[in-house]
Amino acid sequence: MLVQLEGMGSYLIIAIVFLGLYIWFLSRLGVFKQKTSIATTGGSLSATPPDIIPRSNLASGRVEMSLPPDTPGIGVSEAEDVDDLEFVNEDLDNLLLREAEFVVEKIQDQLKHVASNPPNPEEVTSKIRSIINPYQLFNDTEYYGAINTFIALSVERECGIQLSSDEIKALWN
Repeated sequence: MLVQLEGMGSYLIIAIVFLGLYIWFLSRLGVFKQKTSIATTGGSLSATPPDIIPRSNLASGRVEMSLPPDTPGIGVSEAEDVDDLEFVNEDLDNLLLREAEFVVEKIQDQLKHVASNPPNPEEVTSKIRSIINPYQLFNDTEYYGAINTFIALSVERECGIQLSSDEIKALWN
């Protein structure tokens, strides 16, 4: 049995279907889930869960890690190990590339928004140092030289300041 709808009736049905799909999509994202409170040791309720990461140990560089004992005979063959290592190396290369691009973008943004005119060399170097200092993972990679070259060229082009290679290397410390 077919029902023919004219004019506003068909628009109303289409609107209800889209509204239903929209609500379903939001419910899948968890928008309608109730936020629960977690009781703290003091007995008061808090909306944020307690911090389970020992950040004081991370900040001081003291991280203790215990690994399960190695069980002989359990694991993967050497051929599978090699494939897994190649996969991990590709992931590491992609991660390093993305992080290098992120660092370069941050440096470029900072150099475009230098507050003083003419640019103060101390301000420029301190801003670059604050950006690249957390990225010590680039020290022994091919990205280290590329980032240093980018810094030298960008600082000279944007600010008119020439940095020596020793000055640029000192920014990483």
